[in-house]
Formats: sequence, structure tokens, C-alpha cells
Amino acid sequence: MSTPSRTPTRSIEVPDDLFQSILSPYRKECIYLRKMWIDFYGEPGAATGAVGGGIVGRGQFCIPESFYINDTGHFNAVEFNLCYNQLGYVSLAYCFDHALISPVSGVDLAYFKRQQLGGLLIAKFSSSFHSQMRAANFWGEFSLPRTVEKNKLWLLD
Repeated sequence: MSTPSRTPTRSIEVPDDLFQSILSPYRKECIYLRKMWIDFYGEPGAATGAVGGGIVGRGQFCIPESFYINDTGHFNAVEFNLCYNQLGYVSLAYCFDHALISPVSGVDLAYFKRQQLGGLLIAKFSSSFHSQMRAANFWGEFSLPRTVEKNKLWLLD
């Protein structure tokens, strides 16, 4: 996880009320996402099924202490999964709240929040680490390059 390699055409900090609302299902000590921005690359192309010219959720994280293991001195895969979920949830919530994903532009934030825990599924997840990361301060990105509606299910690639 690092800083983006290209410059967005605009960047918006996710409002605190949306941020807090979407992360409310998490235990306070397990909220690792501290700040978040939505970066826009190019102009939106709603009719294409692509997410505009590109939308990336970018977050700043801090894991002061692992909730499940003694300090190993580096970042762990379990915390990575929680960070990924938090960044993904807030990114998607922002996109739904602002109708930025064309195949699901009719889905509002209230529907998203009702479906957040039971209706969203990570179908495939993997991670690999090439070197140790320090959990005290790091950045992550969540990009959604394409969406497809299939049998009334939305596949977010």
C-alpha cells in the first residue's frame, strides 16, 4: 500500500458523518481507517458501466494495537482484511450516495446501509506481502475499474 502514482483531476475528503455511519458496525478499537478521500481521474462516463474516468478510495490507516495477537512488530494479514473491508465499505457507500456507479445508480445510501453486513459479499480475497509493513501509519487504495449487472446481482470488479 502506497501513495497513488498518478494525479487525480479532483479529490474529495469523505465527510465525517458518512465515514462514521458506515464504520459504526465495527468495534471502536478495530476501526483502523482514520481519514479517507475519493480521487477522481478524468470525467465520469455513466453509460459505459465503467466507474467514470476512474474513482479510487484512498485511506490513511493506523493500527495502534492488534486486537487478537501480541505485537509482532509488523502488519498482519488479519488486520489487512479489516482495513480492506473498511476502505471498501466507505468507498462504495460514497459512490452509492452520489450515484457514481452506473449499473447501480438507483441504489441509495439507505439501501446500502441495510445491506452492508448481510448483503455484501467478498467472493474472492487474497493478499501477499513482499516486505514487512509498519502498522502505525500507512495508506491504502480501493479502486473499482468496472461494474456489471448479472441476474439482478451487481458484480464489482
